[in-house]
Amino acid sequence: MDDDAQTRLWLIVSVAGGVFLVLSLGYLHLSGRTSEKPPTVATPLSPIVSVCKEVVPGMNRIGARPGDRYMLQFDVPVKSVSVHEGEEDAPPFAYGFGIRPQAGGESFLEISYGPQRNWSDVDRKRAASERVAKRIIVDDQGRSVGEDDWGYLEPERRWRRARFQGWVQAEYGFVNAKDADLFDEIIKSACLLPSQTL
Repeated sequence: MDDDAQTRLWLIVSVAGGVFLVLSLGYLHLSGRTSEKPPTVATPLSPIVSVCKEVVPGMNRIGARPGDRYMLQFDVPVKSVSVHEGEEDAPPFAYGFGIRPQAGGESFLEISYGPQRNWSDVDRKRAASERVAKRIIVDDQGRSVGEDDWGYLEPERRWRRARFQGWVQAEYGFVNAKDADLFDEIIKSACLLPSQTL
């Protein structure tokens, strides 16, 4: 084969390869546009427990009773939620707060103080979820003070359970995104009264 024929063959192969590459990239670009991608749901921030600051206007602080072994508190937005306080009358004795959005609906955040039970409910939620996250909750010194489980079945059906020192639990199950964001802010506000050390 002479040099002229070899050059033409190389040119034809190069052009054909370039055309194939451009067509392939075009196909991939167009096929990416037509397929629906599932919405991304950001994992909420895990609380970092520190000493409580002054309560800001529009918030109310709820939490542990005097003499409790872990004086954890939470700040709730007064105009956004209704809070009901209750106490169990059978062992293991615990008390807590039921928090619902003022807008109504079935969403519910439960914060309980006392011996914690292992709810198989969380295991079922975890198994059924599209995405889950399990994180360690720390204090402002970096020490572990609990664990935080979160997940969702679909973007509008989220759940979460945060456990602090095996004594305090904040949990909601399969709620919509708006209510989950509201409850996540309450969980993230976890703080200790100034006299309490971890």
